[in-house]
Order: sequence, then structure tokens, then C-alpha cells
Amino acid sequence: VTSAVLGGNVSGNGGAPLTARGVVYAKISVNLNPQIGGTGVTVVTDSATTTGVFTVGVSGLSPGTSYYFKAYATNSVGTTYTSPVSTFATAFVVTPSAGAHGAISPNTAQNVVSGGSVSFTATPAVGYVVNQWLVNGAAKQTGGTAYTLANVTAKATVQVTFLGLNRDFNHDGKTDLVLLNRATRR
Repeated sequence: VTSAVLGGNVSGNGGAPLTARGVVYAKISVNLNPQIGGTGVTVVTDSATTTGVFTVGVSGLSPGTSYYFKAYATNSVGTTYTSPVSTFATAFVVTPSAGAHGAISPNTAQNVVSGGSVSFTATPAVGYVVNQWLVNGAAKQTGGTAYTLANVTAKATVQVTFLGLNRDFNHDGKTDLVLLNRATRR
């Protein structure tokens, strides 16, 4: 997620007409007190110059990043900022998918903040079991109907695959019996 809606409330004009209002923001790692002209600060100006509540859309943010922001208002006397500074964070997108013969829940893309986690549940079709959980194509867990992707630090895909219990494993034209020993299964 690389966009956000930020805003503020200009409660008065200080006796002089407003000439601008908007928000300033910066990555926490770059600037702890964003102000117009500050290092790494982005300024987003609202189109109105009136008092009251306003919001502005910001885009081009870095995924999985924490930001500080302030609302501001400017008139002929100067610029005033909200205090204290506020924070927001963008998220990484984790996209789930299920192989044939089963389903995954949730089955839509999930937004996860940096360092966060997201859990999934698999539901195999009748006659199938969960085979593997894969993250970005690499096997992370064998079996089990639940999987949690923890400490998310980048966008990711989570896929679950399923294995049929009634199959012809030795290719003799007959269905083979499969016995699962959960005590030794990994």
C-alpha cells in the first residue's frame, strides 16, 4: 500500500486570511519533526484556504514504512503546525492462493504493516489433505490447516497445495491406500 489519506482541522485563522493549508510528512528514519523545508519532508497542499476539517490524499509512499505527519495552516503572520506530531505506516501486500482441491481463507490480498503477521486457514476438498504451505514459492510448512506468516518485511505470496489421499502412487492402475502417521509427519 503506497497511499494514504491525511488531514487536520484548522480551528481559526489567527486574525488574518489563510493563504494555505495542508499536511507535511516524512519517513520517521529521516525526520522526527516534519516542517515545510525540512529534510525529507513532502508538502501536500489542500485546494481550500478556509478553516475547518480537511483531508488530502498522498501517494508514492514506500511500502512497509512508518511516517510522521503534521497538518499546517499558513497566513500572513506565519505557519502553524499541529502538535504533537502524528504517525502512520504503510503496509505490505500479502497475496494468498490455493492449489486445486481446496480453498484458503482469507482469499483476498491482505495489508500487513512491517513486522506484523497474517494468518491463513486451508480447507481441503473431501479426499484431500494439506500438502504444503509455500511463501514466495519456497516450502515453509508441510501439512496443517493453519499457517501464520510472521514478521512481514516485504510483499509476499502465500500458497497452499493439497494432496489426494486416494491415488495410484505406484502406477499399477489401482488406488493405493495411504496411511498418515501424524506423529512423524513434518
